[in-house]
Amino acid sequence: MEFNRINPITGELASSAPALKADDVPAIAARAAAAFPTWAAQGPNARRAVLMKAADALAARKNDFVAAMMAETGSTAGWAMFNLTLATGWCARRRP
Repeated sequence: MEFNRINPITGELASSAPALKADDVPAIAARAAAAFPTWAAQGPNARRAVLMKAADALAARKNDFVAAMMAETGSTAGWAMFNLTLATGWCARRRP
């Protein structure tokens, strides 16, 4: 099964991804639970480095994210960039 996002302005397919099934959730939750002790054992500087890397990855692909947001939601470039800036800033300013 696919999850399709339709551009609300053009009606065209903006993107498609496999849809999550309820049966997938236990394995996903188990992987998250298994990873948590490693994350929790890291010091704040190591966790902050991971979040900064995430912020850098978002910023490096900003044009791709803005284009995807525009296609999937019908937003303007300015609104999409505003939201991307919020997400990037959130990652960069977290204090683990």
